[in-house]
Amino acid sequence: LAEIGHNCILPEYRGNGYGKSQIQHALGEIKKQGFTKVIVSTNKNDDFIPAQRQYIACGFHETGDFIREDGDLMIGYELMF
Repeated sequence: LAEIGHNCILPEYRGNGYGKSQIQHALGEIKKQGFTKVIVSTNKNDDFIPAQRQYIACGFHETGDFIREDGDLMIGYELMF
């Protein structure tokens, strides 16, 4: 099991495909290391809709909501190779 941790693209660089490239590169490295399952999560609020869409576009599917230790409502995603 591999987990993609905190990742982001600075606002001035968003909308140029960098986020997709970042995730695809990470997935390639994870797959090379022999992992078969990857998880990631993001905040559920509307500010994170682009990230939510990005994970779906990269092949992840939602696994459900959970509350992080700091009280933020999150969405979990997973991808199987």
